[in-house]
Amino acid sequence: MAAGELGNGTFEYGCGGVTDPACRAGASAASFPGCLALGGYFDVTYTLVDLDELDDLGQAFIYIQPASPSYFGGPDVFLARRVGRAAFIAYADDIVVDYLHIEIVAPDGITLVDPGAGELIDRVEVEVGSTATIEAYASSMGCASLAGAVPTTLTSADPTIAMVSDLTALQIAGQREGTTTLTVQMGDLSRELQIVVVPATGTTTAETDGTGTDSDSGSESGSTDATGTSTGSSGDETTTITIGDTDTDTDTDTDTSSSSSSSSGTGE
Repeated sequence: MAAGELGNGTFEYGCGGVTDPACRAGASAASFPGCLALGGYFDVTYTLVDLDELDDLGQAFIYIQPASPSYFGGPDVFLARRVGRAAFIAYADDIVVDYLHIEIVAPDGITLVDPGAGELIDRVEVEVGSTATIEAYASSMGCASLAGAVPTTLTSADPTIAMVSDLTALQIAGQREGTTTLTVQMGDLSRELQIVVVPATGTTTAETDGTGTDSDSGSESGSTDATGTSTGSSGDETTTITIGDTDTDTDTDTDTSSSSSSSSGTGE
């Protein structure tokens, strides 16, 4: 959380999705971030220090709007739309209760992490029939505490060897033995990850003789959820899965709540 610049309450940051670097491994943000990633989704709420102030103002609720809607958009949560310094304003009806400024920056890199070891990675090994989970976040050399879930596209160069099997986490499913490449894309940024699929523990590779051959082939179709789309294919074609909502339509309505801590509203 961060204290409002008028000192009347606190702003709390809400995670925008599994690719939000402020909320790694599904945890809540430990503090309000230092800056937001361009193209990232997130949420903001506000809590008054003195709840009696609402009664003094003759109001029953507080809502949040961006000071400049051109910087933020999105129908349900905030979306960082342009680089620069912008502010959130907490209102009680048309009365300004508090505000907070924050920088929006363009990410300059993609960080890939092994969640189990907590280590940076550029290679993943997974057994046939098993899955490996990775974490992918936008990063910026100029901001150590970047936040915002930037929509991410994962592409498997050979889905018969390995493919992404679940949109609720970044999971790689081993299909058959071999090596392929997974491309992680966030906006204009991309990063390649080598995927090595090895035999399952306790299994051996079948041999061939002059009278027959042993082959392993397969196909897999991608999965979808409310915020992602996927296409699946077999053979030498690619499988692409998009994580996050890339819809940048804005909404002119403002969300309100009957409590002192409200979900963000957006406007444009």
